[in-house]
Amino acid sequence: MQVRKRNKLKILYIGHKYMPEFKQFFKKVSYPIINSIYRNFYLVASRPLGIINVIVKKVPRSWILKLPYKEQLTAFMYSVGISRRNARCYIKSLNPEQFINELNKNDIKYVVLRWWDNFPHIEKNEDMDILMYEEDFLKIQHLITYKKNHNKCDIYLLNGKYPGHWNYLPYFPNSLFNDTVKTRILHNNTVYVPAPELHFATIAYHAIFHKGCKSGLPGFNIQNCGKNIDAEHNYPELLKKLAKEINLNIEINVKTLYDWLDEKGYTPNKDTLAKLIDVNSELSFLHQKKKYDYSRPEMAVFVIRETAVKDGLTNLFIEVFKSMNFSVLWVEHLDAETKKKTAKYLRGGKWDKAHYRISGGVPEKLIVTMDFHPRQMISKGNSNYNWFDNKNVLIAKQKCRKKLIQTKLFRDYNPIHCADNEDEAVDYLKIAMPDKFQDILAKADRMRQKYKTHYEVLKILSKGKRSKVELINYNGIKAIKKTFRLENAVFFERERFVLEKLGKKYSFVPELYEIGDCYFIIKYYDNILNFDDFKILRKQLSKYRNQVISIIESMYKEGYAYINFTPENLIITKSGTLKAIDFEFVQPYLKKPDSINDTFEVKGVPKLFNGDLPSSFDHRNSSFNFVWKDYVGKWEPR
Repeated sequence: MQVRKRNKLKILYIGHKYMPEFKQFFKKVSYPIINSIYRNFYLVASRPLGIINVIVKKVPRSWILKLPYKEQLTAFMYSVGISRRNARCYIKSLNPEQFINELNKNDIKYVVLRWWDNFPHIEKNEDMDILMYEEDFLKIQHLITYKKNHNKCDIYLLNGKYPGHWNYLPYFPNSLFNDTVKTRILHNNTVYVPAPELHFATIAYHAIFHKGCKSGLPGFNIQNCGKNIDAEHNYPELLKKLAKEINLNIEINVKTLYDWLDEKGYTPNKDTLAKLIDVNSELSFLHQKKKYDYSRPEMAVFVIRETAVKDGLTNLFIEVFKSMNFSVLWVEHLDAETKKKTAKYLRGGKWDKAHYRISGGVPEKLIVTMDFHPRQMISKGNSNYNWFDNKNVLIAKQKCRKKLIQTKLFRDYNPIHCADNEDEAVDYLKIAMPDKFQDILAKADRMRQKYKTHYEVLKILSKGKRSKVELINYNGIKAIKKTFRLENAVFFERERFVLEKLGKKYSFVPELYEIGDCYFIIKYYDNILNFDDFKILRKQLSKYRNQVISIIESMYKEGYAYINFTPENLIITKSGTLKAIDFEFVQPYLKKPDSINDTFEVKGVPKLFNGDLPSSFDHRNSSFNFVWKDYVGKWEPR
């Protein structure tokens, strides 16, 4: 049996009937162009060298960093606004001591993290690493510059808010950042520094996650560290000294330090840790990527951000998921308390605007989906998508972002985030829905079990939004197994009715071998119909006009409409026997037509019909003359 998509041989009617489709197409094409012009115009108008910025944006930053005098070049590009700024900045017209005095005078909540023992003296080639909240950072703009000088410092903001990020990631987890600032102490009556325990925690975190192998800590995989690693500082000895000062008896190696940080709640979540591993591959032993079984349906979690919900994009995103044959398991609107919690822990707490015009906001809704036919993700080593298992999930996220620019003008932001893989998805559910995630996982597991095929699969014939069709080895013979998703049981019941009840009366119904929970197995028939050549197909079907009409008459007699009765749902065997398939849309008439001439198969589905219809199949293209005329001739009234 051959299962094919509807053959688009007909030319669609052009005119008022299809005006909504034309309007939607025009919007889909024109809005992205307008939004692109708007976004680039903003880049040009808002920066001193904006036109250069638009051009340089297309040049990989890794290429720029290979040029001579890269530090000076990077500083120049930051200063004139050609490239996005990061935490690196320079003190303007002041020395470090004067700068810190100004911070103290203006009640700025800051912490100088390291190498402050001899402050204000700072070793050559060292800089000041400072933690600060965004609201305080905005107050000191007159004290800093992005033009290179000798007084350099890195100012990191909570949750890695632009520009205070580290490789586009938060410098510290939210809890470690806040605790360090809140418990700060005044050193030598001059500079605010971390309290003793937090000093140990920040150095340990910095050594493990930022420096990696360069920290000199034992416990890293030497093979991932490469050669000629020169540690800038003796972090093991420093950590031993700090541990002794706080009476902490701990072995100084990566694993024990990580466990101590984890116990304190100072380690990154799985999604952030994955990104840290992309920067420092030697951290991979802390979070191994699991090998994925692509025959197993994958659960995914999409996070719809606040601005997208306000713009009414949720339903559009759900349509995207359904168009990609995802099943929507759960939609959760987050309350105020849960929004704060998810914003703090998911995505490393980083929900700023990034390179967009405005911020998409914090998490507002969670949509849990199931993809029954995942596709393998093949990414390059330096890709941002190394942790994706399922290519379909990434495509769905990109399509949702595309929906924004296709439907909204002058709204440049990131509307959606998603977990990179199912392991992260479960982590998201535990954080956002601790009282519900077990129920969601149980539901996902039930759906997987119902969809699983326990027979030998010879070939997958189709993978649709409601079911899959497989050629299987059934007790030594070829057979067709059609398996429905759990949430599409109503379509299965229609097929079941026709196969079990009508199959006993009419020969056009395929022979049924077995029927179970959301699946059935029928006899396999070799189909001689040639769907690739219209002329041959018309010649083959023209001989079967009477049988086609007989099927319509039989369904009318039973009081049912065989919606979606098209040439693609016919089989003609080598012996010339005609069989019909695909009874998912067979539905009873609320009021049986007075004549066969008024049936849905002949007259077409009524415009106001509110039952189930296949996609792209409605009152405009479902009449007998539209579907069958070119193959078996026009309908003759009876």
